[in-house]
Amino acid sequence: MKVMKMEDQYEKISPIVQKASELWSSTCEETKKEKAVKEYRSSVTKRILFIAICVIAAFIVSGISLGTGSSEFGFIGSYEILWNHIMGIPQDKLVDYIICDERLPPIVMGLVGGAGLAMGGVVMQGIFRNPLADPYTTGISSGAGFG
Repeated sequence: MKVMKMEDQYEKISPIVQKASELWSSTCEETKKEKAVKEYRSSVTKRILFIAICVIAAFIVSGISLGTGSSEFGFIGSYEILWNHIMGIPQDKLVDYIICDERLPPIVMGLVGGAGLAMGGVVMQGIFRNPLADPYTTGISSGAGFG
């Protein structure tokens, strides 16, 4: 019984089978790459959509907060008053004072403070490469409590 080497067996395979095997192996690699690209694009799209939804939600909650109080202005009314203030269109000074000087600064500071705390948490998680990192990990909370 004669044992054939692998090279000899490969030469005896018809060229059509060889070409088919080459195409199949390259197609599998290409489909894996295409699948990975689609998954990456899908995850990026989901992240962008989530951020957009969060910004819209913050905008809506800010409008509701601007309009709610002892004197009700409503969601659209509060944004109209704010827009007129920004554009310099004269309006009732009391209404302008209530919206722009009394209600708007705490809302803006809440948004800025929340964004700052979120960025601080992301930085801490990035530094420690731990998604569960919190201020107790480094003792920052104890220092903050002492301060």
